[in-house]
Order: sequence, then structure tokens, then C-alpha cells
Amino acid sequence: MFKRLLAMTFAAGLMASAAHAEQPGEGDFALFLTQPFSSNSLESFGATGPTYNLGLFLSDDLMAYGSLRIVNADGNTNLGLGGGARLYQDFGAPYLRTFFDGNLSYTSLDDGDGSFNILQLGGFFGTEFNLAPRASLAVRVGATFTDVDGDFNILDLGAADVLLSVYF
Repeated sequence: MFKRLLAMTFAAGLMASAAHAEQPGEGDFALFLTQPFSSNSLESFGATGPTYNLGLFLSDDLMAYGSLRIVNADGNTNLGLGGGARLYQDFGAPYLRTFFDGNLSYTSLDDGDGSFNILQLGGFFGTEFNLAPRASLAVRVGATFTDVDGDFNILDLGAADVLLSVYF
């Protein structure tokens, strides 16, 4: 009984804090994690790993960000760099807003059998829910176009990501 009461109290507090969540705006920084469970089309090469992003709000509804991807492929650690922009739409809900997101990334991948240079372009639509005054959880869906060494391409329609964000 105590565990249920504690869980209900925690949930009520979380909902109350989300109802009064402050939207980040111009001059704020964002630190967010994308793809915590997968790396989209890089999984074709046995590569997994999240992407770490640092963003700056250029205005209340526009954020530019840089990305660092740390990828594990067959025991080898590889790095990727990228960047993008996110345009937010505010439709009046204090804790929920939608966004358009576009990004470009480069990853040099060595899977032990060979080396690949991977260029990826993505476009997404997403929804962000403010969990607390300076933290949010978002999901986005869209498409990615991946070029591998100029030899072949991968078009991933319906690519989906989970994003965990902290604003400061």
C-alpha cells in the first residue's frame, strides 16, 4: 500500500511540475541525447551508440546544435560529428510543443573488416513534453538519407528517435 501511495504522490508531483514547466528560449543552452537505443541506418553495419548534442537557442523558437556520436562497431570505437537546426511551434500548451528538425552528420566507421565514411542527412517532425522546468522528453519521426563511401545509399523512411533534453 505504501509503495502505491508513494508512486501516486510522485506521479502527481511530476504532473504538477510539468504543468508549470518553463519553455527554454533565446540564449538558453540545450544538452540532449538522441538515439539512446539505436543508431538508425548505422545498425546495418553492426554499429550502435547514442548521439550527444549541444544546442543554443538563437531565438525562442529556433535552436542550432552540434552533435558528437560515439559508435561501437564490432568492438571498435568510432566517432561521428554533425550539426542541425530545430524550429519549434508553440500552440499554447505550457508543457507540450512540436518541432521540425534537420541535421547532417559524418561518421568514419571501422568495423574491423574495413573502413567506411558515412554521410547522413535527416529531416524529422517531433513532439516535446516538458517533464520538469528544465528537462524534457521528445520523440521524432522522419527520414534519413545515408551515403556510404559514395558506393551505395540507404533511404530510411519512418526513422524514429527518442530525445532526452536538459536546458540551462
